[in-house]
Amino acid sequence: MSALTPPPVPMELHAVNRRKLCDSLRRHLSSSDRPLDGFVLLQGGEEKNRYCTDHAELFRQESYFAYLFGVREPDFYGAIDVGSGKSIIFIPRLPEDYAVWLGEIKPLSHFKETYMVDMVYYVDEIVQVLSEQFKGSGKPLLYLLHGLNTDSGNLSKPASFEGIEKFETDLTTLHPILAECRVIKSSLELQLLQFANDISSEAHVEVMRKVTPGMKEYQMESMFLHHTYMYGGCRHCSYTCICATGDNSAVLHYGHAAAPNDRTFEDGDLALLDMGGEYHFYASDITCSFPVNGKFTSDQSLIYNAVLKAHNSVISAMKPGVNWVDMHKLAERIILESLKKGSILTGDVEEMMLERLGAVFMPHGLGHFMGIDTHDTGGYPLGVERPKEPGLKSLRTARDLLEGMVITVEPGCYFIKALLVPAMENAKTSKFFNRETIERFKNIGGVRIESDLVVTANGCKNMTNVPRETWEIEAVMAGGSWPPVATGNNTTKEDALIFEYSVERTGKIKNNNNNNEEEEFVSFGHNLNTKIRFEDADEDEVAEGSGFEAAQDESMCEAGESTDAAQVTDDTTSADYYFDSYSHFGKIPFCFIFSKEMLKDVVRTKTYQNVIYQNKFLIKDKIVLDVGAGTGILSLFCAKAGAKHVYAVECSQMADMAKEIVKANGFSDVITVLKGKIEEIELPTPKVDVIISEWMGYFLLFENMLDSVLYARNKWLVDGGIVLPDKASLFLTAIEDSEYKEDKIECERIDSVPTLISMSVENAIANCVLCFSTAVWNSVYGFDMSCIKKKAMMEPLVDTVDQNQIVTDSKLLKTMDISKMSSGDASFTAPFKLVAQRNDYIHALVAYFDVSFTMCHKLLGFSTGPRSRATHWKQTVMYLEDVLTICEGETITGSMSVSYNKKNPRDVDIKLSYSLNGQHSKVSRTQHYKMR
Repeated sequence: MSALTPPPVPMELHAVNRRKLCDSLRRHLSSSDRPLDGFVLLQGGEEKNRYCTDHAELFRQESYFAYLFGVREPDFYGAIDVGSGKSIIFIPRLPEDYAVWLGEIKPLSHFKETYMVDMVYYVDEIVQVLSEQFKGSGKPLLYLLHGLNTDSGNLSKPASFEGIEKFETDLTTLHPILAECRVIKSSLELQLLQFANDISSEAHVEVMRKVTPGMKEYQMESMFLHHTYMYGGCRHCSYTCICATGDNSAVLHYGHAAAPNDRTFEDGDLALLDMGGEYHFYASDITCSFPVNGKFTSDQSLIYNAVLKAHNSVISAMKPGVNWVDMHKLAERIILESLKKGSILTGDVEEMMLERLGAVFMPHGLGHFMGIDTHDTGGYPLGVERPKEPGLKSLRTARDLLEGMVITVEPGCYFIKALLVPAMENAKTSKFFNRETIERFKNIGGVRIESDLVVTANGCKNMTNVPRETWEIEAVMAGGSWPPVATGNNTTKEDALIFEYSVERTGKIKNNNNNNEEEEFVSFGHNLNTKIRFEDADEDEVAEGSGFEAAQDESMCEAGESTDAAQVTDDTTSADYYFDSYSHFGKIPFCFIFSKEMLKDVVRTKTYQNVIYQNKFLIKDKIVLDVGAGTGILSLFCAKAGAKHVYAVECSQMADMAKEIVKANGFSDVITVLKGKIEEIELPTPKVDVIISEWMGYFLLFENMLDSVLYARNKWLVDGGIVLPDKASLFLTAIEDSEYKEDKIECERIDSVPTLISMSVENAIANCVLCFSTAVWNSVYGFDMSCIKKKAMMEPLVDTVDQNQIVTDSKLLKTMDISKMSSGDASFTAPFKLVAQRNDYIHALVAYFDVSFTMCHKLLGFSTGPRSRATHWKQTVMYLEDVLTICEGETITGSMSVSYNKKNPRDVDIKLSYSLNGQHSKVSRTQHYKMR
């Protein structure tokens, strides 16, 4: 299962690379008073057979050729006219029987269009074409690729062809210039590198979830390769997979032919998985370390957290101008300090650094450039010397960081006998070792944590998205969601426990924070047809630790007029009572209660807080518009993060309370609260830099503020401004839910409803309608009310689903890019195919959504899915008329159409068509649902 789709590859990427090379080469030639003529000529990779057999090995293009031309096929040549910048590719003439065995012989025009070059000829025409195209005097000049790869020690192969003696050749100019071009990535290159990271991150998580003791190491490799190819189109891997467990995790480049990932790993082992998929030549390189049984021991945690602290500290320190040798030393120092704290080492850390003790535990370099090769070019250009000290000499670059570089951060800590024994016997270093403790750790193997970073103007962005904290890893291996619902460096295990509720189907909420308190559901009549449950909590639990005071205004709590539930008809929409009931219900203003619920939602609130506080560069000195501000909590976050000014727009009574909250916290000079609809107000400023909003509704689209955000974006957002969050994706899965459906939909008899008798008439009517909308009775005090059943089936239930009820995989229905989409894009029809993961029964389909903040330094977001921590959005359950009996591997296919109600665009109409052609069930049906 994957939420990703391989993106189209823009051949403009390679045209940009060619222009970049031409510009650099021309500058070099001009500086040395050389003519701007001649051709860059590269020879592509050649197809090879396995030794003396006719078995053709899977071809992968030579990297420099791939960088400039993007050609997949073997035996091509490519040329670039230095003066004009025009590009030419030369293709081999294929024999006629190629069409019989290998497919259509494509015309020259096909390659011209596919690879976006100016001209295409055959290889046997190189001499004639280049001679005719040459505009200078004398023999045409060819700049050929010849130079040292500082990682491998190998030389690149200059182009060779019949007739090359008719040209002048230059073997020294091109290589250093082209190698340096590859160091700084274009935005198009970064897009491919990001996808390679995304699909590889997802594959690492998939392996993590499926690992159990007793498996073979190669099974983990197989799962990774399958996922990246199946869902990411990655036919090639960036390098040979390292799937090391136990002692093998101390072998730095394990996985080679003599150690082929074939150990059976055992309960208690650590796994070190270093694997990365390659997409259209562009690499990823990710390492995860975790216990195969899903639980870290204290010793494993000590080593893992030492490496993680080094990993995170380097990332925090990275920015243009920082020297990579200094970053390596920083990682070493942190690991040594942690080992000392864990009593593995003793003595002065500064002295350890001088004796290069760090190289005993981390003998490899901190990281390497990455791009079209895993170990990309440019590590040691002319003038940059390789260090000679232990550990440092293994660095693949010693350069200062530049914006646009992509580099891995991969600290590690290993217990390698071949290094430990000599160090413990060495007169200068033996004093640092606690031999008794070392003995306990000698079989632990090693830990490596590796992420791929792009250097930005002010720091860096982590392109890798896998669980890193020990508790995150344990949660994912236990079946938890990833990406997490609240992520970021400040998220703690304690955060994960705050307000974590499981909803019992008996009408209670059970708090999971190790106490047995149960609290009643609080039902409000603002929406009598769509069934929503709210959890209550004490006031002092709201936004605990936020640092803001909650202002109170008793005058706001007077009773208002309630909607008469008896007047709600089939034609009633939420617009008929939404704004009134949002403002008040009974004696408690509903806007206050709802705002309290959102503040209690730590997933939602903590994520927004992390987005703002951890990415202050997005907010600082910017004008921010908060659409649907509620209490103003997001505005307060922005003000505290250094916003120049924040305009908080809220149309309910909560706007008055927000003004008091802003004043109480001393931000009146930074935050202006405006009461009214966004479509009707006028801002005191012509443009804003940032729009922030918690616009998402139940089922993503029900009672949402998307149109208001889009209106604000179109009217006030500056060019290049940002919307937070900027992406939301809707997913579908299927569940078994016999007990609840039977209780609420198929209930045969109700003899008494005692709670209604003691209620006020107003509340009794409201609760009766709510009850009837969730339960259809065939006999109520002897009366037939089964006519309600059809209506109930049309009404989705907003509820929390137990992840153990999930029967199928999940399917992505729709992704919305808020920064680009239009209002009409929210109505859609999407096909789906759900594959059963076990033999079971299906009673309902469940929709949920994920939200992403992609403009952040590190991808942040949250999920409302059943495998994630609960949010106030819960999930949307659509019960089926049929009970589907499904077997593992069988599929439910169909489509879902979603559109806004014509009378009230806040409401949602859903058309669901589904089919199952299984061994025990054959069903094809269309159902309609209305969210009102």
